[in-house]
Amino acid sequence: MSRSDLARLTGLSWDVIVAIEERGEPPALTLNAARRLASALAVDLTTVAAAWGRPPAQQDDIRLEALLAHADQPLSLTRIARALRWSLEHAQHVLQRLDGRLAATGQTLRHVAPGRYELAARGDVLQAGDLSRLREHEQAITAPEAALLRRLIIGQREDRCWANFNHSQRRTAARLAERGLVRSDGTWVHVTADVDANLQPDLDRTGPHGVQRPLRDRRATAAEQ
Repeated sequence: MSRSDLARLTGLSWDVIVAIEERGEPPALTLNAARRLASALAVDLTTVAAAWGRPPAQQDDIRLEALLAHADQPLSLTRIARALRWSLEHAQHVLQRLDGRLAATGQTLRHVAPGRYELAARGDVLQAGDLSRLREHEQAITAPEAALLRRLIIGQREDRCWANFNHSQRRTAARLAERGLVRSDGTWVHVTADVDANLQPDLDRTGPHGVQRPLRDRRATAAEQ
């Protein structure tokens, strides 16, 4: 692959490509840029990060990371700048630096539209069953979690669209994802294969002649309406 092809596929500048190939200089890539580079080179993200190691942590991005960890909701750039007494330009720069540093960790900086940011656990580094084993002895799901699961199982297609979730529902979905009950690609939210495979007959609805209908059948019926 030529340098021009690599620059086109990744969106990186010619100077950055030269720095990587000839001088071995570690560019300060954002997470999205690192992912594009990994995809273009047909390697995983951890391979790209390991090639030059994580960017060294600096005091400002450590401070920002702590602020985001303490926040109980996504923070806007303006709110970050005000809380830390930074300019908007500096806050944006530190966000980009933190994004790059987290690329090889278990966390990611998630951009929540419109223009808000939060820390989130990475789901692509866990093995199948890790979360379900972690959560298997925890208490039963809450009423909001049950309501969201019901919505995902028997609701209309638009009920599974992330953009149609309010902030409370997004936090509920995040908790369910941590328990291995739902998954999301950023656009759609679905129950996981484990949940789908273990759907029990619905006890509050019946089919013709009083015969119970499985939730899976009800979900298919709802999708057709």
